[in-house]
Amino acid sequence: GYLVGSGVAFALFAWIAVSPPTAAVYLTLGVIPFAAAALPTRWALDIERQGAPMLVGFLVMGLSVFAGVSGPVLDIFFVRTALDRRAIVATKALTQTIGHCLKLAYFSLVIGDAPGGPVLPPVVYVAAIGTALVGTSSARFVLDRLSNATFLRWSRRLVLGVGAAYLGRGLWLALV
Repeated sequence: GYLVGSGVAFALFAWIAVSPPTAAVYLTLGVIPFAAAALPTRWALDIERQGAPMLVGFLVMGLSVFAGVSGPVLDIFFVRTALDRRAIVATKALTQTIGHCLKLAYFSLVIGDAPGGPVLPPVVYVAAIGTALVGTSSARFVLDRLSNATFLRWSRRLVLGVGAAYLGRGLWLALV
């Protein structure tokens, strides 16, 4: 389902060219985690629900190419789930790998071919892969020391903290 949703978003954004105002992007990314947290349990965004992986794929890929970032949106589907911390991290790792490959294709093939489009030197790709490997390896140290309840509690706090930072930045840009 995640691949289908990502593929649809990839195709849609490859077909249309939209460049939203930066303030609107930050405000949208900031509101999403708080809106998701406010949903009643029966409507909670949970990756295990029917159709959720497709929705996650579409939203995450869409926001990745639309706004350049999508982390808080992916995370909100995991903070109210029954999955344990290892399953959450493994699932998010797979979705992030798929998303990064699609973003690489999108920005290299779709945007990179446009006149004046970005051309990244190969060292950027090597650095990105290297930092991903270091982050993955060092994260296990922390993950092994957390309980599932502590992991989910901190995940919720971090998602809302990042959302608040996005909201603050969006408000600042909108008012200045």
